[in-house]
Amino acid sequence: MIRASRLYNPKIYTIIHKYIVAYLCSRKALNLQGKEKAMEAAARVRFSRREEGEVKDKR
Repeated sequence: MIRASRLYNPKIYTIIHKYIVAYLCSRKALNLQGKEKAMEAAARVRFSRREEGEVKDKR
């Protein structure tokens, strides 16, 4: 029973859970960053087709 209680230690589980959540959040953030970069590139192409003066610094 001592071994089992060691395996089901809540502290270890919270640490593992934190790591999993951080990993998932980082993956989601990277995915969102990629989407934003793609949108930004598309917007840049659109703006470069128009006149390049005013809309250059729009993010």
